Amino acid sequence: MKANITEEYYSSRVEFIQNQQLTKGSLVFSNYLINKYSLFFRDAIAVTANDALELTQGFNLVGIYEIHLMNIWLRMTSDFISSLIVQMVLFTCLTLCLVLVFHLIFVEFLITTTLTSNYEMFRRMYENLIPEFVINKEKIIKAKLIKEGFMIE
Repeated sequence: MKANITEEYYSSRVEFIQNQQLTKGSLVFSNYLINKYSLFFRDAIAVTANDALELTQGFNLVGIYEIHLMNIWLRMTSDFISSLIVQMVLFTCLTLCLVLVFHLIFVEFLITTTLTSNYEMFRRMYENLIPEFVINKEKIIKAKLIKEGFMIE
């Protein structure tokens, strides 16, 4: 007799075999099956084909239940990890952009401040210096005075 392996079949077998024990967890269900069939394990009662089928299906259900729980856990964990990866990538990109912006602002501030202060310094120096044509005119006048004898070198 080959069993039909469908979800409805397993649902009906769960209700029949486990007496609502699987909803409390697979360990409780396994203990329920072991306690129910412990006499068979001790050779106190003869095992019938129905009992062996029921016990086998019960442990198959525990395996399916645990695989289902592991798949749920795997999906939830992978979703969580992928969301963390996305968050970390976004955070890294945001941090890089902010560092670039602050660096550009800081460097721009330093460059403009340095250029402005250098420009002001050279402008003051130029304003405070005597222009060259005045110096040349002074030299010409001094040379003429020395030539005429009004001034001694």
